[in-house]
Amino acid sequence: MPEFVQIIRERPQLMRIVKKYIKDIDRDCNGYVTNQELDDIFKVVFPSQLGDKDLLRLFRNFASIQNTILIDYKKLYTFLESALATTV
Repeated sequence: MPEFVQIIRERPQLMRIVKKYIKDIDRDCNGYVTNQELDDIFKVVFPSQLGDKDLLRLFRNFASIQNTILIDYKKLYTFLESALATTV
């Protein structure tokens, strides 16, 4: 997880692109995307840093209780905002 946060920290402006992709996928605005969709998005936006990483395990922390395939991306955003604000 720290390595993931560090990658985001190095290029935080790319999170706008991540959010745009998520918004395009979550057309009904239910707050969830699948773990595979989220994995694909991060690997497209951060190809050299995350292209060969297994992100599905990382996203488990943000999974829906009812359906673990669905990831609550708002929880992920909140985590990243907090982690980026607190780490040096």
